[in-house]
Order: sequence, then C-alpha cells, then structure tokens
Amino acid sequence: MTELGKAFAKKLCFSKFFVCFLVGSLLGSLQEEILYFFQHGKWTIRHDLIYGQFSSLYGFGFVFFY
Repeated sequence: MTELGKAFAKKLCFSKFFVCFLVGSLLGSLQEEILYFFQHGKWTIRHDLIYGQFSSLYGFGFVFFY
C-alpha cells in the first residue's frame, strides 16, 4: 500500500472523519433549528463560519466523540 492510502489508525482515515464532520454538522444544525421552532414557534436559519447549513461546532464535536 502506498503512503497516501495508509490510514493513520486502524479503520480511520481523513475521508471518514470528513464525512462524520459533515453529518454531525448537518444533524446538529437541524436539531437546533427544530428545537428553536418548538420553543419559539417560528423558523430561524442559523449560519456559522461555513456556507450553508453546516455548524462547525457540531461537526468537530461529532468527530471528537466518534
């Protein structure tokens, strides 16, 4: 196996962390918007440093606890 294809830990690689980051960002943002809707009765769109419905805080948290 080449150096580029090697995982730095067993069954862990950058692409898996990146996908987990995206999933965690989307799910966290969605959960926050739904919770806000039930508490205040109106929809809100919260943006973070990343364009779109991604929250980097939830993404990093998801990867950290993965």
